[in-house]
Order: sequence, then structure tokens, then C-alpha cells
Amino acid sequence: MVNRERVGAAAGIAAALAGAVGVAADLAYPGRWYGLAVLGAGAALAALSGVLFRRELAAWLKRRSTRLGANSALMIALVGAILVMLNVLAVRHSARLELSQTGAFTLAPPTV
Repeated sequence: MVNRERVGAAAGIAAALAGAVGVAADLAYPGRWYGLAVLGAGAALAALSGVLFRRELAAWLKRRSTRLGANSALMIALVGAILVMLNVLAVRHSARLELSQTGAFTLAPPTV
């Protein structure tokens, strides 16, 4: 008889390894299909592990610390995304503003 816990744990470990190998393959050989194929296999193994450990996963998701950690991770990701978008806008649309009274640091028109 197959032990559900051992199969679920093995699927979880294999999913983590497949994810790492898939990311490494995609970085080493960009645009190739096999990096995405390994990532897909890792996602399928992660789903299998989640199905086999659904009770434990449901209990883990209901914990207060999990909700607070997920909220913190989401806020960090959102702030990071906002900073990346601001950086992209700053690189694409560079503007300078001269605020000195004499205009000492303004470039001459021929220099511009």
C-alpha cells in the first residue's frame, strides 16, 4: 500500500527541485521550451503535493501567522512593483528643472 504522506513529501521535494532546475534552464537557455516544460512539471508536482496534503495545507492557510506573512509578502511585492515602474518612467522620461535664481547651472542652447 502506498503511503500518502511519503508520496506527498516526495512530490513536494521534486516540485521544488523541478522549479529550481526549470528556472536555471530558462536563464541558461532563454527562449527554449524545456525550461518551461520543467517548470510545468514542477507545477504539476506541487499541485499533486497540495492534493495529497490538503488537510494540512488547509490548516496552515487558516493560521493567523500565514495570513500576516502573506499580507507582508504582498505589500513588499506591491511596493517593489511601484518602485520598478517609477524607475522605468524615470529612465524613459528624464527631465531636469533649474531652480537657481541666476540660472548658473543651465546649459547654453548650443550645448544642448
